[in-house]
Amino acid sequence: MEKAGNDVMATEKYLSEKEDLIFMLMHDLRTPLARAQGLVEILGATQLTEDQKQIVQMILKATGEGFQLINDMLQISSIAHQNQEPEAASIDLRLFVHELVKNHFAIAANEKKVHINIAVEDHLQVHIDALALQRIFDNLISNAIKFSGAGTTVHIKVLNTERYVYISVQDEGPGISAEDQKKLFKKFQKLSPQPTAGESSTGLGLYIVKNLVEKLRGTIRVKSEPGKGTEFIIRLDSAR
Repeated sequence: MEKAGNDVMATEKYLSEKEDLIFMLMHDLRTPLARAQGLVEILGATQLTEDQKQIVQMILKATGEGFQLINDMLQISSIAHQNQEPEAASIDLRLFVHELVKNHFAIAANEKKVHINIAVEDHLQVHIDALALQRIFDNLISNAIKFSGAGTTVHIKVLNTERYVYISVQDEGPGISAEDQKKLFKKFQKLSPQPTAGESSTGLGLYIVKNLVEKLRGTIRVKSEPGKGTEFIIRLDSAR
């Protein structure tokens, strides 16, 4: 029994050290990637042929995808190692959502000609981990824009009841089949619908969202049919 216990401890130590090494590598990879991106941006500002400009844009897109993957992996590691209670603060949800959309998504939505409609009642206060909530909204809204076509609308709604706060992010995109919905919240899942402007996807965003929602002791579900858009609905305890 003692040997078995020692073997388990040795395995857990090995896995922990392996995870720590991966975390450090992912973190340190950002520096050379940022340097390469900066050099390519300088190159893009010089006199180039049209073919060279196209190559520069392809490199910038590739480095951007690398950053996204690294950031997603670091988020997963951070969630896995967060044992303490989240740091909660009082947030005005309407102001929070409007500022988030303005600062993070207005340009991307405008470039794709996607309208964002926000419906949150005034002075709706929640006591919650602001960073976790921002990460949740970031992933859901960016996904909604990514799978939306020109002239469509992304709807962000918040409903407050006596017991719960319901957060909904809904798009008018291609929708998700019942088969794809079974894979939604798992790691590295590539679904049938494709982003409408060739945007990249790491297959980690919804996995991160689900884990963050559960850290906040909430639930998340999806409503979708092919051709009828997708809605993600989060339920949080309003008495948090």
